[in-house]
Amino acid sequence: MSYIRHYTGETIPGDFVLPFHLHVNFKKLIAWWEEQSALADPFEAGRAREVLKRIEKTPQLRESFDNVELIEKYQEEIQLLLSPFFPSLTSTNEIKAAGLPFKLLFFNLTKRFTAVVDAAESDIQLPVRNPELMYMFGCLAILNAYYGANINHTPILHFDIRNKKTGILRRYRAFFNTDFAEILPLQQIEPLTEKDIRKLTNNFSDITLWKKKIPPGSYSLEGFSIVTLFDVTREESVSALKFDLLKKDALLMPDIVERIRINLCAMLNIPNLKPGFVSYQKERGLLQALGYGFWNSILLSDKKNKKIEDASNSSFYNSIFSNKQPYLLHDWTKRKQLQIHW
Repeated sequence: MSYIRHYTGETIPGDFVLPFHLHVNFKKLIAWWEEQSALADPFEAGRAREVLKRIEKTPQLRESFDNVELIEKYQEEIQLLLSPFFPSLTSTNEIKAAGLPFKLLFFNLTKRFTAVVDAAESDIQLPVRNPELMYMFGCLAILNAYYGANINHTPILHFDIRNKKTGILRRYRAFFNTDFAEILPLQQIEPLTEKDIRKLTNNFSDITLWKKKIPPGSYSLEGFSIVTLFDVTREESVSALKFDLLKKDALLMPDIVERIRINLCAMLNIPNLKPGFVSYQKERGLLQALGYGFWNSILLSDKKNKKIEDASNSSFYNSIFSNKQPYLLHDWTKRKQLQIHW
């Protein structure tokens, strides 16, 4: 299996314009190992010296390069360099990988990240899906790293990743560690003034201005990043469900009902779920079909417009209407499965 895993997105081409050229290098990581070799702890220092001894045979890793095939070629050495940040003990739990910022590839994936990418067949939606926004965020990285502007305008980034077999879309919040990357000017450029930076930050939507002040390819981004994903599907699904259900006549609108179905599938991790919706009039004790209602229900499909006492048994009523708890129906018609009714 390839050490490098490319991913694709439908909204941004792989060759979108950025304010910098991208280059891989491990100089800052090797420098970290050199610091480790000088530690007083004999075990840590000895391990670092062994790693550096191994890396001496691959001087290419101390230089910048843009041929990603070299990552594949020096896979063993790169894994060794990255080993403190990718402990084997957590490989099946953490969704983590190394990569090049703004580049459509990962490498050194944990086992769990590999499983996620394989299930998605490498079709992963980028956190930022607008090429112009990608350019602007690249410029912000330059202002912060090179000019010390300390602009806190980075959005919360999410990857939407669909399991192609189940159809379930899961959402992951992304955290990027860019400690091992640096931004350098590629040519003799006129430094930006405080006035220039203020003008840029007052005109976030003016991409023409950003490209004028920070031209495409005028800097170099060198190094690599480490991305860690956290599954926030349940939280995001609950939030989306609340948003949709609060809309007037939500369950009478097919597009909203479909969104609700998708979010329920994601939240419960059940593919092809067919929810049904029931209106309960507490004053009259009456159940009524509402929008896309009874026909998906195992218990209520033949009980439209029924009194609650005629449509359900006592355990069903007590669980849902009295205790506000899910009603779990086991082994329906002798099938070994669990049906869930809210």
